[in-house]
Amino acid sequence: MGADGTAADGHPLLGRRLPPVALRTAEGPVTSARLLHPARGVLLDLADDSRLRSAARGWRDRVVTVTGGPEEDGPLTGLAALLVRPDGYVAWTGEDGDGGLTGALGRWFGPPAEGAGADVRTEDRRAPHHDQEDTA
Repeated sequence: MGADGTAADGHPLLGRRLPPVALRTAEGPVTSARLLHPARGVLLDLADDSRLRSAARGWRDRVVTVTGGPEEDGPLTGLAALLVRPDGYVAWTGEDGDGGLTGALGRWFGPPAEGAGADVRTEDRRAPHHDQEDTA
């Protein structure tokens, strides 16, 4: 951490709890707190970037991918994506593309699942308002 309490080499949210934020997704509005209810990691794709979703495919059994954006300007403004641990702490932030995402996924969620193949998306019934890739 830097002297001002922010991450020394990253976005100010890195290493901090995800703040309460209202989000809009294709499935409708949801809060950042609601996304954490299933106690899984969350990749919040704020830029609708297929590279992010593709990079996270191997962790879809442990990380929920949500595509959407904040309803108003706030702490997520300017970010393309963030990876949130199940305890609500931000593990990775991205401002453009997926640089470093697979490293963060591996560090916090272990190696990717074997045979992580086709990018087939279905709704996960454990938590509303998110995109989940099919594990079949």
